[in-house]
Amino acid sequence: MIGKLIAVSILGLAVAGCAAKQKVAPASPRPEGLELTDASKAKLPKGVRPDGPGITLSPLYFDYDSPVLRPEAGQVLVRVAEYLKRNPALSLTVEGHCDERGTEEYNMGLGDKRAHAIRTFLVRLGIEQRRIRTVSFGKLKPAVVGPSEDAWSKNRRGEFVPAPSTVR
Repeated sequence: MIGKLIAVSILGLAVAGCAAKQKVAPASPRPEGLELTDASKAKLPKGVRPDGPGITLSPLYFDYDSPVLRPEAGQVLVRVAEYLKRNPALSLTVEGHCDERGTEEYNMGLGDKRAHAIRTFLVRLGIEQRRIRTVSFGKLKPAVVGPSEDAWSKNRRGEFVPAPSTVR
């Protein structure tokens, strides 16, 4: 499992390195796909400008019974890390969630592993560990209710909640 996490971390860093070499024409003040949601803007602490370049605080999804980040998560987390570096007054809580299958105890553990996988990736990208809190909700807070693969796939997620930083 650690080997997979390292491989995904390297993939994310490689993607970031490749992206940094490309010339990108500034089309707008905020690149597409990097918008803060209205709910996220309302939770921003002082010192974080919602009108500047932002990040999407939308969920990262996981495969069934897995805490391993998907390859596409690396690109998102590189952007999150860059945003956190530009906004030292911002900390995050990473919530780990699971689908309804499995016991409550098992899913609390799996949700914890998912949240920690996201945190570990961000720490490896240079974010101070103490700026990222983790919590598991297991199967207690489904995004979609229903016994279908479509619902389950949306419930296997890690979510970001912005919070004022205690780091000075």
